[in-house]
Amino acid sequence: MIRTLLREGCELHYRRENETAALTVVLLHGFGLDGSMWQPQIEPLLEAGYGMINVDIRAHGDSRPAQGFTVAQAAADVDAILRAEGVRRPLLAGLSLGGYVVQQYAADFGGAAGYFTIGAGPIFTPYPRWERAALRHSAAMFRPFGWKLLVNWMISASALDKSWHDELRRMFNRYTRDEFINNWDAGVARCLTERQMRFDAPLFACCGDRDGVGTVKKHLPDYLRYYDNARIGYIEGASHMANLDNPRQINQLLLDFCAANA
Repeated sequence: MIRTLLREGCELHYRRENETAALTVVLLHGFGLDGSMWQPQIEPLLEAGYGMINVDIRAHGDSRPAQGFTVAQAAADVDAILRAEGVRRPLLAGLSLGGYVVQQYAADFGGAAGYFTIGAGPIFTPYPRWERAALRHSAAMFRPFGWKLLVNWMISASALDKSWHDELRRMFNRYTRDEFINNWDAGVARCLTERQMRFDAPLFACCGDRDGVGTVKKHLPDYLRYYDNARIGYIEGASHMANLDNPRQINQLLLDFCAANA
């Protein structure tokens, strides 16, 4: 069932299923996409008996237009949705931007049953100064290019499985070039914030073994270095959107994680 919640200048759209389930999984999509990117995971989660809240993050998908967009705002939106729905102790799963929102939620709110991220490096740990600066100014590298070229680049960087490329193009093309660049600058480019925190529930972080986006793969082991209850994994034959390139492995990992933390 599609539901909405008005918060801070944005009508948030999300889908809720299996409301009476003992464990509800919150799905948070990647940047420039929407909740439909979780197509390969939705049916297995519901068939396993889990509840689901599949969110279009503010400034994305049907949660547009939005007055403002930051990772912290998106995490607060998730908290507001969970309170409105009366959901306690959810399990949060996010890909890329969604993985940043998962971490921000853990730091600002906590109380989840578990945290599961795909293709998202840790955002609160120390980074070399040059990497922080490069990310902070990364929106500038998009500005010289036309929208069609940017979309083609994003698609090729996202998924190796070309059968998903038309669907990714549909999602990306819901945006304008200016929306994309401005939201990237306000959200992703400014998400690294060195901060002492701990995950109050188990964390599983993974990425494709062929993920070439940014420094995600390079920094995946940092989860183990800084967080005691973290585990990591690599998804075989997968790029950034490992949930599309290897849904079988992702689904098994996610279902096992849910079963272990229900």
